[in-house]
Amino acid sequence: MRAWTIIFIAALTACGGGSGSSPAPSVAAGAAAPATSAPVATSPATGATSAATTPKPSAAPSGSATTPPVASPAPTTNPTITPTSAPVAAATGNPTVTVDFASTRTQTSMSGFLHGELTIGHVSMSLIAPLAPSLWRGSLLSDAGDEAALHALWPALTYVDILSDDYGYPGQGKWSSTGSTTPPYNLAPYAGNGATAWAARVTATVGALCSHANTVFEAWNEPDVSGASDFFYGTEAQADATMAAAYGTTIATCPGSLSVAPATVSYDKTFIADYLAYCVTQGCAVNAISMHDSVDTDIPQIATDLANARTTLLQSSTYAALHIAKIYDDESVGPTSDRVPGDIVAYLYYLEAGGADGAAKACWSEPSGANECFDGSVDGIIDPSTGEPRAAWWSYKYYADGVASRVASSTIDPSIVGIASRSSATAGAAQIVIGAIAVNGNAPSTGTPIVMLQGLNSVPALAGLSAVTVRVTTIAATDVAPVPALPAATTTVVAVTNGSTAVKIPIAEHAAVVMTISAK
Repeated sequence: MRAWTIIFIAALTACGGGSGSSPAPSVAAGAAAPATSAPVATSPATGATSAATTPKPSAAPSGSATTPPVASPAPTTNPTITPTSAPVAAATGNPTVTVDFASTRTQTSMSGFLHGELTIGHVSMSLIAPLAPSLWRGSLLSDAGDEAALHALWPALTYVDILSDDYGYPGQGKWSSTGSTTPPYNLAPYAGNGATAWAARVTATVGALCSHANTVFEAWNEPDVSGASDFFYGTEAQADATMAAAYGTTIATCPGSLSVAPATVSYDKTFIADYLAYCVTQGCAVNAISMHDSVDTDIPQIATDLANARTTLLQSSTYAALHIAKIYDDESVGPTSDRVPGDIVAYLYYLEAGGADGAAKACWSEPSGANECFDGSVDGIIDPSTGEPRAAWWSYKYYADGVASRVASSTIDPSIVGIASRSSATAGAAQIVIGAIAVNGNAPSTGTPIVMLQGLNSVPALAGLSAVTVRVTTIAATDVAPVPALPAATTTVVAVTNGSTAVKIPIAEHAAVVMTISAK
């Protein structure tokens, strides 16, 4: 979803990020305070069991640019505190999150974004580079130049071009029974002159991007939400015909190009299956299924939805002729989780757990009413006035630091998750990003979860050590406040036995916590 223009979790607060050696930012009244002291060591548990794991914006109107912010250098964390104490003794306890550094896996990054207008002076690419996105979703006319700029940095990035964004939506007042057959179009795209105008628009966009590697074409945004103020106005059959027509025009204009559909507002399995069945009869391909999953009250459901889509749709012999190879959740993170660092960590965790092949963060509305798609905030993670990162940016940054060396993690509480890796931005340090969320109104089971670290001997820099240094940095949920630097990390030395140890980490709902584990 998009508003019309139209790694642990903590309660939102209006204060900005701390700096230097000042304490971590405070949280709103009624929420548990984020960690400000060193983690308490606990011993590895034995026999513990763990479980597996507002308004919508429209396409960019012309002239939506705002005053570019002052460019700022890429942010960095403050120096951590050097430990001076001997290793602390371990205590007993059952772990909430268990990490196995010996169990490595290949992971596609879930870092991705929607629109952004990167080339019109809003955003310093020094802030985008650390996030290493693997997918970006935009459109030729509303995000002119972004695709080329992104592929110049990341040639393998998947750029999803939303063909309907350049045509127009009924919610923008662009559809009527009669009207112009040239931009901006205001005819329904499934009949008469509207069908002709739709084919012309698709031909122009696909023709302009045909030679651009790793660009795929998505016919329509959220066609399952039909109404005069939504993204489509017509029947499901008319939506199917509109998307299938776009596929035919795309292939005719750019043979061999890849198509993505149907970009439903949620995991609407019936609507998706109906379109796939329609394409089987019409001879169109769907190279990747796209859907949007932004239910902030039940973030773990994303993993269930993605797994179901893979087994019942992508892998079904019923749709084999469509050559479906991937599933994209190309609008994730809903309006209440929009700029919340812990919630974002949870979204990333469950996108990975569900096996998504790529994802993009959704954009919503700023408190001012500005559209995050086009105000230079890159979906709300950067302050559009100062060009400085917000708390949400840090969640994506630390997530991206560890994708290339992902290791297995599990949790016994779906509201507390950890995303772990053998490496990080700090040489020789392993990393865990933790997030804690409310699930269906239920708070995390504990504010001081135990994190079990196993397989440390498989990390070259940590092999054979009798103690490791654990540094903990809190990313407080500060909403729109700029966070140019994070507070100094708390540090402790923890005893290790046979390559395992465990630490107790204080964390508040909706904040994120970053742990690094190093030799010293």
